[in-house]
Amino acid sequence: MTVDTDVPPSTASVVIIGAGPVGLSLAVQLRLLDVDTVIIEKDLAVIDGHPKGRSTDLRTVEHYRQWGVIDAVRQQAWTTADPKHQVVITESLLTPPIGSFTMRVGRDEAEVVDLAAETSLSIPQPRLQRILEARAVELGAKVYRGWRAGEFAQDETAATAVLVRDADGASQPISARFVVGADGPSSRVRKAVGIAVNGEGPLGLTSSYVVKSEGHRIRDILNSSPVYDALGMLVVINQEASGIVSTPDDDNWGYGVFTPGADAPTLSEDVAKAKAQALLGGPGGVHFDIISRAEYRLITRIADAYRSGRFFVAGDAAHICPPTGGHNMNVGIDDSVNLAWKLAAVVQGWGSDALLDTYEAERRPVGLSVSAESLDNSLSMRRALERIKDTYADLSASERAEIAWQATFKQWNTKGITLDIRYTSPVIGARDGLDAPPVWHPSRYWNVAYPGHRAPHLVLLDGRPLIDHLGKHFTVIHVAADAQADDQASKLVAAGKDAGVDVTIVTIDSALAGTKYPQRFTLVRPDRFVSWVGEEVDDAASILARATGR
Repeated sequence: MTVDTDVPPSTASVVIIGAGPVGLSLAVQLRLLDVDTVIIEKDLAVIDGHPKGRSTDLRTVEHYRQWGVIDAVRQQAWTTADPKHQVVITESLLTPPIGSFTMRVGRDEAEVVDLAAETSLSIPQPRLQRILEARAVELGAKVYRGWRAGEFAQDETAATAVLVRDADGASQPISARFVVGADGPSSRVRKAVGIAVNGEGPLGLTSSYVVKSEGHRIRDILNSSPVYDALGMLVVINQEASGIVSTPDDDNWGYGVFTPGADAPTLSEDVAKAKAQALLGGPGGVHFDIISRAEYRLITRIADAYRSGRFFVAGDAAHICPPTGGHNMNVGIDDSVNLAWKLAAVVQGWGSDALLDTYEAERRPVGLSVSAESLDNSLSMRRALERIKDTYADLSASERAEIAWQATFKQWNTKGITLDIRYTSPVIGARDGLDAPPVWHPSRYWNVAYPGHRAPHLVLLDGRPLIDHLGKHFTVIHVAADAQADDQASKLVAAGKDAGVDVTIVTIDSALAGTKYPQRFTLVRPDRFVSWVGEEVDDAASILARATGR
């Protein structure tokens, strides 16, 4: 790994500002596509701080599989005795649960066998970052820590930045074909190129804590009931406090306290500990140590643009939303996968500059919809918890649990958000004559190959998932009655050679394709989204020209 004492090079094809999960994911994907990549990061090392970004959804875990890090990620992930994850609802940590409900976020293999190549998981963000950074470096990305980027500029040939090392003030200019800001909500890249952000809120302040409660280890508490064997999410509701409790380790536990209002003040330590006591329950008098704390305002923010010439923004630099549902990091990683192949196409000459404009056209609507859903989830949960508090004496325990479950249902049932992403842009093929998909719903997935949608998961006859067979660039899936590749599919391979882009043929049995691949041919992009479908390959060159923005 390149250490912070080294000086970054003066040129690169792509420079990424920020070595968080999104910037590192972009670097891994770019290196798999053979793009010269440099990452600039101000922190000297990955910081083990307050827990965040732990939820990893089905699409993201499929990326980890294709990047060759899935085994390392799973070794570091949180596991439970029973994979059929439940939302467990209780009135305090020291009393028996009052209800449990099945989550549908893909943690159980039986749940996802027809949907995805991997189950979802939970892993602390620092552990994930170390795995991704090691893989990026292994693939040839250069990571320079201890440097900040500023004084950005661009012209018709390059984007430039002046890098400054914190340790000694040394500076180094770097020039690149493209610069990507994956540098967080206060992105210097976004501000430097004049991209504004807009959104809702602040509607309140959540103060988040990890505490040690003397005499009450969280692991001992969870071992007190078999219901916790399948714990996916823990919700505590009573008259004095309510909220989601997290379990970052065996000893400590985490919780959040919401204070409404645009100018809600920071909580005092005494108030924070009183809330912890109310959530823990018992006779009181427990000694609490606050291990870590963080605050976030209840807001949504979306960048007005995701591109400004040779500069791009991704992840938190492009969108932020409440953590309810755990979507923001996953959406950012999907940003990186969408952007990487388009940057590679232009750098390597097989895609046009117009292709880069489709990054915003495809990803910004996703940022908007997921932010709206996350905010709605958060507000719905707040309203339900307040309703329970206001009518506590009039409700039975099971009624209180049911209200909390119904109000938070979309947070724990996320197939639409994670798998049913839908793109519309000039590089997506025509949809005339095709059966239109149903109206999008955050908890439902329409599992059909359709232009602009994710290529559906299949397990092929060799026992491996379809994504293991997809090519480096484009793949044409040929549905046939036998295993012989069709001459028409070969037309796309030949057109790809003429255009300088690889096209791989995967032939699948028509019985296996079933209703997921209703057309004879499906062209899949490098990001595993469907570019075009058809019964005949009438003009292979035109099909590929559209898919690559040419």
